[in-house]
Amino acid sequence: MLLEPGLLSIVVDGRRVDRAVIDRGIAHAGVLQQGLEWIVRVPTRTQDALLAPIAEQWRAALPADAAHAPISVLRPAAYGAWLAQQPAGALVGLAPGRRGGLLRWVAPNAEEQHLAACHTPLLALGAAARPLRQILFPVDLTQRSAAALDAAIALCQRFGSTLHLVHIFGGPPRPFDAAERAERATQRTARALYDLDRATLGAWAERARAAGVAVTAQYAEGEPVPQLLHYAAQHDIDWLVLVSHGARDQRDILAGSTTAQLIRRTHLPVIAWRAASGT
Repeated sequence: MLLEPGLLSIVVDGRRVDRAVIDRGIAHAGVLQQGLEWIVRVPTRTQDALLAPIAEQWRAALPADAAHAPISVLRPAAYGAWLAQQPAGALVGLAPGRRGGLLRWVAPNAEEQHLAACHTPLLALGAAARPLRQILFPVDLTQRSAAALDAAIALCQRFGSTLHLVHIFGGPPRPFDAAERAERATQRTARALYDLDRATLGAWAERARAAGVAVTAQYAEGEPVPQLLHYAAQHDIDWLVLVSHGARDQRDILAGSTTAQLIRRTHLPVIAWRAASGT
């Protein structure tokens, strides 16, 4: 299962102690009802003698009731090895970057690097750790995203959340597998493809209802990012659950994937992970 109760590992930049990130990490762990650990990333050339003092600086900044949390100070190689050892249900928290345009090329945002490097679910910390009452899960209606639907349903079961399934007609090409491409090739008109997508959206919504989750299923047409941000604002969404398929066209390469753009442009908490490769 993609998301399971356990430790929330907050990854922070070891070059300076950021008390705002500490507060946000503690608040999000509390809402998720998960234990907390801190992973402090430092540059490769950081001397061994500095690792323990850096850990103590971060521990001194923690509130008294959170000072017992484990703290690990890791250089990039050690961090990569740690990340590779995380179990399937692990959750890694990051304060998302806000760099767009050419700045992304000069200094990539940490969450984009994470989504490109591994399948471990990512929590992009929100400006506030809102209760999980209304969860938005944008759906591309492909089999590569089906496991993520089950994870979103399980999250809603755990917290008694309402699940919002939203499909946007338009945007980047969708990552269909061979069987899906063959099925769509048999649809002779645009209307037939539209009806197929609507039927799939209805089936996904019924899958959530069968699990005892309150669900609403909607669709819209246009550019995914502004449409989804508008929906989130209009429906008082608390958290987003997203699946990243990576860059799929020139727009994604230049501006970032839909998932990366949503993380960058929203101040809501976001849980995201990279989908498994399709065929």
